Amino acid sequence: MDYGVSFLTRNMRYRIVQKGDEHYILDMEQSIWPIFIPFLFWVIPQRMYKVDAKIVKQLKAPTSGSNNSIAIVLIGAGGAAILTPLVKPLLNVALQSTALVNLLLLILSTTIIVSLRIYMRHSFYNRIRKTVDVQELDAVTIKVTPKYFKQYSDAILMILFASVFVVGSIYGFLKMGNLILLVSFIIFLPMLLILSSIVIHPNFGKNNLYRVTMLK
Repeated sequence: MDYGVSFLTRNMRYRIVQKGDEHYILDMEQSIWPIFIPFLFWVIPQRMYKVDAKIVKQLKAPTSGSNNSIAIVLIGAGGAAILTPLVKPLLNVALQSTALVNLLLLILSTTIIVSLRIYMRHSFYNRIRKTVDVQELDAVTIKVTPKYFKQYSDAILMILFASVFVVGSIYGFLKMGNLILLVSFIIFLPMLLILSSIVIHPNFGKNNLYRVTMLK
């Protein structure tokens, strides 16, 4: 069946899923793995929780003002554009360190960034609990996939764009030890981890509809 989706106010972990008078809260990060491999979200079973219209009204954000993923990309790109001339003197400066030290720097940076992303995931859960505790609601297990090709293509292209910068930054920093490549990695890895939320996005596609298959 086809369902519409909506954002929640200041909470990218969840979506409002609705069809007619039926309203649900979809937990986009019930499993932690789609944060790191976003396309898994379309493959593995998900859980959503039945809510009434009164709760939805409190949680729902205006779709037109909640294009968070595009804003994130634009902020990241703008930040990189501003940062580049400021650090131009560093472009040709390589860290005087071995490949092992560069690898340890990348591991340390990754650990910090991933830890912050996991903290965000937990904080979004605590935020929704202020309105409703989803764990106490009736739950259904589903699979959800895009209905239109553009919903696939927009999400895939944006995630691949960030992935190319992350992989390129890792490879370049390990090979050259250039500081700007480490900065690039620190900018684009958080973007990539946040972009996991765009696999279900109200503003992608011809219409705001996603295919939802009830499993139980």
